[in-house]
Amino acid sequence: MSGSEHPPWSSLLLRLKGLILTVLPVLPLIVLAAPLVLVQRSLQRAERRVEHTIEVKLAIRETLESVIDAETGVRGFILTANRTFLEPYDRVVRQLPRQLSTLRTLVSDNPSQIQHFDRVAALVTPRLDVLSRLIAAASASAVPVSPPAVLISEGKAIMDTLRAELSVMEKAEDDLLIPRRAALQTAYGRMWVLICFGAVLGTVVGFAAQHLFTRGEDEVRRLNAQLEARVAQRSADLAAAKTALARREGELEASQRLLQSILDYSPLAVQVKDIHGRYVLVNREAARVLNAPPGGIVGKSARDVMPPRIADVVEAHDREVIVAAAPRQFEETMVRPDGARVYASTKFPLLDANGQVTGVCGMSQDITERKIVEDDLMMARLEAMRANRAKSAFMSQMSHELRTPLNAILGFAQLFEPETLTTEQNENVQQITSGGRHLLSLINEVLEITRIESGTLSISPEPVHVVDVVQRAVEMIRPLAAQRGIVVDVDVRQLASGDTAVQADRQRLKQVLINLLSNAVKYNRLEGRITVGFEERDERRMRITVTDTGPGIPPLKLKLLFQPFERIGADQTDVEGTGLGLALSRAICDAMDVTLGVESVVDHGSTFWVELGLADPDHDVRVAAISAMAPLPDAIAAVASGTILYVEDNLSNVRLMARVLARRPGLTLLHAADGPAALAMIPLRRPDLILLDLHLPKMSGEEVLQRLWTDPATRAIPVVILTADATPGLPARLAALGAAALLTKPLDLSHVLRLLDGLLNDRPEVHGDV
Repeated sequence: MSGSEHPPWSSLLLRLKGLILTVLPVLPLIVLAAPLVLVQRSLQRAERRVEHTIEVKLAIRETLESVIDAETGVRGFILTANRTFLEPYDRVVRQLPRQLSTLRTLVSDNPSQIQHFDRVAALVTPRLDVLSRLIAAASASAVPVSPPAVLISEGKAIMDTLRAELSVMEKAEDDLLIPRRAALQTAYGRMWVLICFGAVLGTVVGFAAQHLFTRGEDEVRRLNAQLEARVAQRSADLAAAKTALARREGELEASQRLLQSILDYSPLAVQVKDIHGRYVLVNREAARVLNAPPGGIVGKSARDVMPPRIADVVEAHDREVIVAAAPRQFEETMVRPDGARVYASTKFPLLDANGQVTGVCGMSQDITERKIVEDDLMMARLEAMRANRAKSAFMSQMSHELRTPLNAILGFAQLFEPETLTTEQNENVQQITSGGRHLLSLINEVLEITRIESGTLSISPEPVHVVDVVQRAVEMIRPLAAQRGIVVDVDVRQLASGDTAVQADRQRLKQVLINLLSNAVKYNRLEGRITVGFEERDERRMRITVTDTGPGIPPLKLKLLFQPFERIGADQTDVEGTGLGLALSRAICDAMDVTLGVESVVDHGSTFWVELGLADPDHDVRVAAISAMAPLPDAIAAVASGTILYVEDNLSNVRLMARVLARRPGLTLLHAADGPAALAMIPLRRPDLILLDLHLPKMSGEEVLQRLWTDPATRAIPVVILTADATPGLPARLAALGAAALLTKPLDLSHVLRLLDGLLNDRPEVHGDV
């Protein structure tokens, strides 16, 4: 048979034919690779969109359920007065900002949902505020009471609006979920069409290649010969391959033993899991941690070898690594025969050649001892905090110890005021009074700074009429300014409305303003001017400015202005001061989240300013000061008479009170040195009024007050509390125990007499400082 009679295919080498026949079935797959990749990417995008939509719906439901949990807990507290029901509310207050932040991140790609979210976020705070006020209203009574109808109605309206907004958001996500799921199904369909088409095409091409390969009898004989030769060669190669394979298997087993030995002697607990969470490899330390032999762990899941709660945590960590396809670090607790241990685990994904996650490898180190050290450090920090509180208690006790003798000094000095004294004697008394009041001011400011440093300063922000609080501070400072011929002017021209309110603690803001005005008077020139102005910075902020016409402050000294005990220019003036006023004002402003600043020009004066946030216009504003802090009237219509029991262990204070009451011939003073003596004397002598010191031996003044209030026979006797340590919250606590008034040492004797006249004459509008 000539060469021309053979088709070109027959003349090709067998190896080349085999190569062609191998390539032909693969060509359809190569052709379909690009569309398949595109369809795969489309499928992944569709899956991510569906997952994202489901995450948004879950976040929306979680937010609504949190608000409902808080509302349910508050309702239970209102009905039962049991604070255990407030645990869901406290948890929601802590977690809700994180939930809202997560929801905001999830809907950030949807402008419409962002608008709904903003309305939801704006409703959550008022709802929690209403719940807080309901809690406060319920807490004011010792038994369950019906909550105020206004709060219930307001809370329901907010909750209905909040539900509606969240429903709209969830409906929008449902509308997105339908087309996204349809797109996902379409992507799945396209992928299966391509796979089926590739399989059919590959099969057809394979059959065609087989037919081409076996065409012709000569070709078959030639192939048989070649195959026989190949078989013989392959047999020899196979024998050699078996020998090499046996050698390689031995080497592989040796390598595996070496790897297992390295892992077994590693101090780290090493474990490898597949994508389904089944253990593939564990070392000796991991087996010890899991309390099982390695052979009994491989092939099992975490739930098979761990307690359920621990297994839930471990599996959640594994899923996080798989989803992120990146390393993560965790702290995991394991239960071993010797007790619970804490492990620091580093977990990372295992990837195949295509970058797909096929498993998770974890390496864990026992850090129990380190955690014990950290706990010890935490205990040390707590001990430091306890020491700080002890310091505050010490300062409180020192306040009492300092104010008590100071009360006698200033009290006896006040006794000289109505007397006829020589000029020199009068100056001596004034020096004693001035020095005593200066010492009292220093004690008060040091205690305030101590409270701020220890974190016990009480701050109660509320909407405050800015003009009202400024005018009250100005009225208190006008007499001091008049002594130096200084004019104090309040300029309200920059205010948009006379009802403008700021968010602040009323008493603390007034204290700061009085400090600034006092300094403006002290360091001003004679017959100067002080201007209090207002400047609305933007829609949410306002400044209160205090401008004087003093000498100004050099720029290099401005940075020292707010340091404790720093008195700029004190060597050039005879003005008394402690150097604590501005430092205390700055600390109070920081605690209220208020900004305090200063601008000064030498020879032209200084401007101190306080910048505050504007209050919500929907909130009620208390214009007047708390009635309990209202000043006493200048005079009492009738001079009182009756019997007064003074419970006091300090004899100097007793002698002072005896001399003060000697000016009221109709008053009889009884004395008891401690609580038990007072409680024994009261049924026998039936006093008309009781003066009660808080710091008493054997029994505290608060306990005496509580016993008087709980006894129906003594409840009607008015009790005036005297203390040298008026800490924040004390007036409210004493009022709840039944006190009629609170007087802080050192005493203003005229104030004491007017208070006693009012109480003994049964004038309920006079109720001192409580």
